[in-house]
Amino acid sequence: MIELTAYFRLKDGFITFKIPEGYLEQVKLELATLKTDQAYLKFGKPKKPRTIGEGSQNSHAWGHCTEIARALGNEVYEIEYIAKVRAIKRGYPVSICLGLPVVKSQSDIDTVECGYLIDEYHQIAAENGIRLTENEPEIKAERVKAWSEMTRAEQAISDPERFDAEMQLEIF
Repeated sequence: MIELTAYFRLKDGFITFKIPEGYLEQVKLELATLKTDQAYLKFGKPKKPRTIGEGSQNSHAWGHCTEIARALGNEVYEIEYIAKVRAIKRGYPVSICLGLPVVKSQSDIDTVECGYLIDEYHQIAAENGIRLTENEPEIKAERVKAWSEMTRAEQAISDPERFDAEMQLEIF
């Protein structure tokens, strides 16, 4: 099966596709293997693939995943899976296998979906008191205490506004 983005023109009940450079031979081969004059087509809005390489979305996501795994003492694949499952609520894509949702590989997602995953890494880090590095040169994970683990003095220093708000609530 070939997946590609192509321009099309609809005229007199016929659709003509402009196959992108580099795909024509592949398409011809695929059509030849069908041994019929019909093919299954699936249409959708083109997706912008996630960015890869240095400074990319992909590096951003993997960097955060690695940082969280190091800080929590988990395996990277465990954190990745948990983040993807949690990101489903944001719109992270799934397929259905044997009646169960299965999260898509990062290599199959677009820029928006990768953004959902990065947002989920940020959420996981915040929930666990982990400060994430937002630039790539050196990935480090600094474990900081969660709010509930801090003494009152540490809370007052860490987030004075939140501390004051909670102290006001305790008065009542």
